[in-house]
Amino acid sequence: MADEPLIQRVNQAIAEGAARDQLDERVTDPIEGGLINSQSDRLYPIRGGIPTLIVDEAIGLAGIGEGE
Repeated sequence: MADEPLIQRVNQAIAEGAARDQLDERVTDPIEGGLINSQSDRLYPIRGGIPTLIVDEAIGLAGIGEGE
């Protein structure tokens, strides 16, 4: 499960137009939470209390991580 600081960084990247999904499409809808894959390079967004577990819709975490 993503912690609050990561969720804030992801939402900031979404607001800045920098968040991309696995098809390199810009993510436009903010998230309320997320599930992180075992390699910690993708976040499966939670919106409306429902996780999206479709690989293509996972948000890439490269460039969004701590201190980046």
